Amino acid sequence: MTVVFGGVLLCSFAIEKLLSPAADAALRVFDARQVNVTGFVSASQSEPGKLALRDGASSYILADQTKARAFAGHKVRVIGILYESTGLLEIRNIDSLPL
Repeated sequence: MTVVFGGVLLCSFAIEKLLSPAADAALRVFDARQVNVTGFVSASQSEPGKLALRDGASSYILADQTKARAFAGHKVRVIGILYESTGLLEIRNIDSLPL
């Protein structure tokens, strides 16, 4: 995966390197933060045809739509990187939870 933020091109390898415990300051440069979010995977209301994670009032578009499809309609826990300005949630780990 390749992501462009603020004119900076990031590949998934570079993003992976940012996931160390000391990476929070580096992630803030890209308007991103590490998150652990619980919610439901369902159709996005803001971007038709895409799946999103809903956790109450918030909704995040899931970057890996193929991985997200396997969890459509399920309650899940996602660990990943949330890009605040776009609402895009990059999945690092996703687990199904009991309802």
